[in-house]
Amino acid sequence: VLVAGDEVLALWEAGSPFRLDRDSLATLGVRTFRKDLAGMPFLAHPRIEPSGRIWNLGQRGGKAFIWRLSPGGVLEEGRAITLPAASYLHDFTATDRHLVIVLQPWLYEEERLPVVDGLRWRPERGTRVLVIDKTDLAAQRVFELPPFFFFHLGDAWKERDGTIRFDGCFERDPSFAAEGARLLLQGRYLRSELPEQT
Repeated sequence: VLVAGDEVLALWEAGSPFRLDRDSLATLGVRTFRKDLAGMPFLAHPRIEPSGRIWNLGQRGGKAFIWRLSPGGVLEEGRAITLPAASYLHDFTATDRHLVIVLQPWLYEEERLPVVDGLRWRPERGTRVLVIDKTDLAAQRVFELPPFFFFHLGDAWKERDGTIRFDGCFERDPSFAAEGARLLLQGRYLRSELPEQT
């Protein structure tokens, strides 16, 4: 749930947010930031700057939409970009100057329901990190890392030497997401392993 200006928004990654009544939390309808963006995905994990400015992503396959909202929840800028990989994307992070989009090698290769059945783990492709300058969304760099899986990222920051670092909850592969979550609902636990390098 996100408070943006006078609105309370319930977020999910498959479409536009839903507006909620502040007192009862009753659903008031879909929040469309611009008519032509109706239904555009808006992830459940936006990044909020100290100023209150809100950054978020929406994704479908190898494309993403970058959202920049004012502290009051007004769309300031929105831009579609092509991603270096059609990775499953649940979260991203940001420094004070950059968006940091981690593209794990769990890739959309087939449109199926449930969605997880259309994803394939391709560790030989490694993990890519797309870094985008907040002041110029066309200024992008891609870095390569060994393969790892994640759902959630923590903060990102830039060291004095320019190195960008970020925290996250990393696993060796998507076993938990692909099968472990289903087993957990049945009261069974699948142990996840950490990647060799973190």
